[in-house]
Amino acid sequence: MKKILFTIICLQMSLLTFAIDKMSEATQFYSVGEYDKALEIYNSLIDEDLSSVALFYNAGNTNFKLGNIGKSILCYERALVLDPNNEDVKYNLELAQSKVTDNIEVIKPFIFTRIYNSIIETKSSNSWAVLSLVCLVVALACFFVYFFVREYNWLRKTTFFSSLVVFLCFILFTIFAVSQKNKVENRNNAIVMDATVSVKGSPDSSAIDLFVIHEGTKVEIVETLGNWIQIKLQDGNKGWLISKSVEVI
Repeated sequence: MKKILFTIICLQMSLLTFAIDKMSEATQFYSVGEYDKALEIYNSLIDEDLSSVALFYNAGNTNFKLGNIGKSILCYERALVLDPNNEDVKYNLELAQSKVTDNIEVIKPFIFTRIYNSIIETKSSNSWAVLSLVCLVVALACFFVYFFVREYNWLRKTTFFSSLVVFLCFILFTIFAVSQKNKVENRNNAIVMDATVSVKGSPDSSAIDLFVIHEGTKVEIVETLGNWIQIKLQDGNKGWLISKSVEVI
């Protein structure tokens, strides 16, 4: 068992070293303007199912330099899934989105939904999970003090109410962590990759064209039927298109 564990650790370390070396090589290509070579390395790492904010951010920057607006937006969005509060990624995403042909008016969600989303997006799921565990430990510590200390009434009262408040924070942060985790695992948003896509009224190539969208537009996948998907735009419009026209974030 120890040998197996040691082997796994060695493999992970070698993979990490390989990825770091490749990232460094790609950065060198990027710095001298050889964006094609840099992108080839970044894509090879992504194809190996490696993921990190730095990898997606650098891949997004390289795609942007090459004029691949859809791919750059896709990479920035994937980076934000891992680190929702990264200001550098947000800035570059907005810059890339300014190049998108479609100017879709976003329907703002209910105010409480906006507040909730703005709060949970300040941290990653792992960060919320760590905070929830810290709160749980503190709540248990306060409860033990309340249970075992009997001489000081003020201390018992303080620890009792503190344990309740901190335990509520534990529940709240756990909900935030689960919400963020679900965003990562259950991705239903995608970016249009084709230059121009005609959105149909039904999953049929002969169906009527409802509207046209362009590369870089963000859509929500509502339903999948064979090689067709029903999408919803941020302005509420819906329609069908071929699934290969988009790439899931």
